[in-house]
Amino acid sequence: MVHGFAGRTDDCRIAISAQAEGTTLILRVEDNGKGCSIEERNRVLWEQDSGEHGLTSNSSAENGYGTLNVHRRIQLQCGPGFGLRYVPVDEGTCVEVVLPLRSHVQIDPEEESPDV
Repeated sequence: MVHGFAGRTDDCRIAISAQAEGTTLILRVEDNGKGCSIEERNRVLWEQDSGEHGLTSNSSAENGYGTLNVHRRIQLQCGPGFGLRYVPVDEGTCVEVVLPLRSHVQIDPEEESPDV
């Protein structure tokens, strides 16, 4: 976000939304910043998935180390079908976080078993 709004002082917007799609939760973070190459960003994520190295030692935080680390951690916890993906938007950048949807069932306190 810092890079996307570099040089701007007003009308900086970030929208965060969540949507359930079957057994998947999609968290969407979208800004109206300068944007990025979604093809390049997704390539870095996909190369990581296939075992290739998407970033070089000359890369900076601007080139996606933070994003790649988040993607890797999600996949370690949730599996290879989950993680981050960049999606096209008219203005700025949009990243979706794809997670498994897990619901918690509330238990009636009268039905709880006593602690042993």
